[in-house]
Amino acid sequence: MIYLDSAGRSFQNYADNIVKQFQQTFSYAYDPSAINRFNNCDSFIILNDTEKEIFEAVLLAIKEDSTIINPPSDSETISSLFMKMQLKNDTLFKYDPSFKFDISSMADNYLLQQLAALLGNYRIENYKITVNNAMRVKGKNFKGDSWEEE
Repeated sequence: MIYLDSAGRSFQNYADNIVKQFQQTFSYAYDPSAINRFNNCDSFIILNDTEKEIFEAVLLAIKEDSTIINPPSDSETISSLFMKMQLKNDTLFKYDPSFKFDISSMADNYLLQQLAALLGNYRIENYKITVNNAMRVKGKNFKGDSWEEE
């Protein structure tokens, strides 16, 4: 994450925390992650507050903007997703024991949105954020050129 801030503030710790929380919830490499617990359960899991918050945000993002899933899904695919799982309070229910929720196709886009929102909250107008192969840019780089011209 590269950004220009005239006040010289550092947001790296905030960004690292966003990424860490997301990975602890949705990383397939982290055995106790919520996504692994959910995919390996038959009917439901209990989420901690952080996991619940992230699941709520991801599910809302999918409902509001199917393009967050890469490639974009049609409304039938999204509605079938919500027929197989549901979040109620701190419990994530699975209605089909064989269902596996695959977040990998949207993880990079979701993290980009969250990191861009972090910078936006602090009115940062010039940034380049890269998550794996996905990138989001806004404004100009240090030379005053567009980020793509680097």
